Amino acid sequence: MSGDCLVRQETDSGILGAGFYRLERWAPEALPGEMAALPSPSLIEARVKGELIEPGRQLMRLGFMKICCQANFLMDLTGDGPADADAAGTGEPETARRLGRDLLTRHAANLSVSQFSLDPLLPGDCWLELHRRFIGHALESERILKFFCGDSFICFSLFPDRVFIEQLSVLTPRQGHGSALVARAARWGRAMGLPLLEVCTECDNEAAFHFYLNQGFRPAAFFNVFHFHKGRVAPPA
Repeated sequence: MSGDCLVRQETDSGILGAGFYRLERWAPEALPGEMAALPSPSLIEARVKGELIEPGRQLMRLGFMKICCQANFLMDLTGDGPADADAAGTGEPETARRLGRDLLTRHAANLSVSQFSLDPLLPGDCWLELHRRFIGHALESERILKFFCGDSFICFSLFPDRVFIEQLSVLTPRQGHGSALVARAARWGRAMGLPLLEVCTECDNEAAFHFYLNQGFRPAAFFNVFHFHKGRVAPPA
């Protein structure tokens, strides 16, 4: 079900093995009724701009838990780009690739700071299985484009006004692979005539936060992330 406030995310629900909903419209008078009508188990994600204090307080009164703060970064693609962008590699992005379970697990463990790993109500290390599924879906989806550099990759989607980085995972740090992958996605966006490159990361992930700053991104917005659990959410192994 979807309502005026909550919208079911079908792909994410399949990965989670439970209903996954996003709070898309803030309507305090309608939200409690929609929450009560959700099937069990379900998980609601709500992202509230950091400067909006009262909506966050109201969510917590309804039983939501604040999980983390996320930063949205933007890079301006209207310029020529860095002079060394050619070192990032050439060629068309791939549309689909399947990785073995061991490699998927290494990438999943690499993304260890996320709203799912930080949620204390998700049992044990189920975040690892969730990340394995999210990564596998992104890599196998023909809708999501990707570049590879060795075993490292970047997945991104095209929107009318921007390129959005879905995932970036680097298994060999300090080799320039992350910078090269971001540069390739940026160059692809420029070639498509898109003005912005966007990415979102948890502020708790200090390495990623500073990495994007060093790549030329600027923080555009900060969001507090809240979760509401109805029943016990645990993805099947």
